Amino acid sequence: MANKLITPEGKRKLLKLGFLGNSDVGNFNYLALGGENSAAAVGGTFQEIDGSNYERQTLVMQSEGEQSITISAIFDENVANPSEGVLIKEIGIVDHQYPAGEGEDTFFAFAEVPPISKTNNISLKYTIIINIE
Repeated sequence: MANKLITPEGKRKLLKLGFLGNSDVGNFNYLALGGENSAAAVGGTFQEIDGSNYERQTLVMQSEGEQSITISAIFDENVANPSEGVLIKEIGIVDHQYPAGEGEDTFFAFAEVPPISKTNNISLKYTIIINIE
């Protein structure tokens, strides 16, 4: 069998296309917040928060390496801002800015995050490193 190698340039381009490319073709450009009952990172269901000015936030590239990119999204005081707070337990990388409806969203990954009550006094920034080995 022949040897195969994906070049570092090819890996970088795939990462950019998948996570920072055109949102019209379904790239994974957005970050969603999972609430109190969310358990997708451990094989359960992703329970996205809603209401109180919540919307998914666009992922922005922070840096790139030979086989990785670092992306982040900020949920500032104007997003998910009920005065009584909403508990955040998970994040999910997704291909639509707004919930597209049952079965229409495609999530790339879920991650548990330290639980925090998001209010109008708290801004959250999540930074994610994605590698292709």
